[in-house]
This record gives sequence, C-alpha cells and structure tokens, in this order.
Amino acid sequence: MYPIQQGFNTYPITTQPETVNSAPIPGEDDGPVTIRTMHVDDAEFAGMMTVESFRGKYEWAVGKRRINAAIRADTHIMRQTRDQYQNHFIASYMGQRAGILHLKFHGETFSQPDENIYCQELGFCGTLGLCCMVCAIADETVEPRECYIDFICVDELFRGKGIGKVLMERGEFEARRRNCNRVSLYVAQDNRAVNLYRRQGFHVAKDKDGCLCTYCAVGIRRWYKMVKPLSPVVCA
Repeated sequence: MYPIQQGFNTYPITTQPETVNSAPIPGEDDGPVTIRTMHVDDAEFAGMMTVESFRGKYEWAVGKRRINAAIRADTHIMRQTRDQYQNHFIASYMGQRAGILHLKFHGETFSQPDENIYCQELGFCGTLGLCCMVCAIADETVEPRECYIDFICVDELFRGKGIGKVLMERGEFEARRRNCNRVSLYVAQDNRAVNLYRRQGFHVAKDKDGCLCTYCAVGIRRWYKMVKPLSPVVCA
C-alpha cells in the first residue's frame, strides 16, 4: 500500500505462455488450503487482517492502545464496501479462516464508505494519525495490465502451512485472468518478506526513499517496489 509511480516500463517475458482455462485454480483443488472471494460474513476477519498486515504502521500512526478500535473501524468499513469483495480473497485452512489477499487493478472505481466511523472509534488524534498514514502510503496508481498486491496476510496461528504461497499463486492467477502481464507490490526494505518475494520470482524494480513523509507517518523511510513478470495467457 504505497504509491506506484508513473512511467512503468514493460518487463521482458521469458517464460512460456500458459493456458489459464486448463490450469487448476489455486485454492480450489482438494488441498487443505481453500480460497474464495470475500463475503459479508468475513468482514470482521478482514478488518482484523487488514490491521494485522499493517500492524507496525497502525501502531505508529494511531498508537498501540487504539489498535482494537482500528480493527472495529476497519470491520465497519469492510461491511460497507461490498462492491470490492471481488478483489478480496479469503484463505481457509481445514475449514478455518486463515489469511487474506487484496488486489487492485487499473481503472477500478468503487463506492466510498462513510469514514466518520474512524472519528467515532479512534478520536481526533487517532484519526489524524490514520489520515497521515493513508496520505503517505495509500495513493498508488495502478497502471494498465498491472496487478497490485495491496496487502496479503496470514493469521499467525496458521503460518508455516503454505497458505501465503497459495494466496500469491491465486493472485497471479487472477492477474492473468484479467490480462495483466505483471504483479507488483511495495515492501519496506528491512522487511524479511523481501527474501520470500524474491523466491517467488519478484525482483526489485525501484528503490524508493520516502524521506520524512513516510517516516513521520508510519515510521518507515525506505521501500522497494518489487515486480514479477507474468507469462502471456493462451486461452484453451
């Protein structure tokens, strides 16, 4: 959830074309990890995972004592934004909700929720901190044929079971299905997930210095934009 800059160049594709219609859909096979689009009943889980995926940033922006209030507020927002459920994917492990993935695509427009709930839950200071966080890291521009991973998070109780990998694979599947040729994300340079993304085929496309803007807002200054080129799609 960090600004994507204009002028993104197309990366060379070196892999062979894939046939989406004949490939298994990640999370819809007979394995222990299942993935589906979000339902309204998932709002509380999604609100919790949204905050968890950015926990360090939320704690910096609104304070640790307001984390539960932030979860309540995000849960309320999730219930309002049903037109975005098509881009939220819920992972379950052995029937229990275990993770979430949120994707963004070029040219999408959605209804705007009533954000007064943040003032009610977080108070003036908490809402001000949250606004600074959003202004600093949430104004990304998704370019044509780009799939942007806004956030991905696995519940700590289910980590180490391959859920994150299946969620990433599902994200790539959805990107190809929508004719995207790359998947991108932003990650703090000192985040251990950088090595995980590299193993998944991502490379560093941009070294971004947010200077005081992002440091004051979320406590992080330096970021990587990481990109994974996708093979072209051949319809079956």
